[in-house]
Amino acid sequence: MQGQAAHGPGPHCTGGTWHSGVVHAHGWKPALGAADAAGLTKRPRTHELRHAHASWLIAGRVPVPVIRTRLGRESIATTVDRYGDLLEASDGEVVAAVQWAMGAVVVRVNSPRQPDGCASERG
Repeated sequence: MQGQAAHGPGPHCTGGTWHSGVVHAHGWKPALGAADAAGLTKRPRTHELRHAHASWLIAGRVPVPVIRTRLGRESIATTVDRYGDLLEASDGEVVAAVQWAMGAVVVRVNSPRQPDGCASERG
């Protein structure tokens, strides 16, 4: 970016805050121009970047409290309400963690064999 040296390194180098006006002028508008030149017709809003970013963080298994802070939300409940459906994708990891913590094989509910003393819940 022109004039960057006068202001020091950008937030991408220092981990600082990205101000919306700077992102819009130096990132978003040029990206929309490139999309137009490539013949793309959809016009996404910058707010979609926020949702994409949060979704990528969830997919990357970043802890929800960290995502909440990064998005600037006051309550973690807002983040969980908004992106909770994406969190469910990690159920397999939850099962694996419980199995590891218990140090034994956990019998699955749909298993045809029940441990001794366990009644089948299938009718």
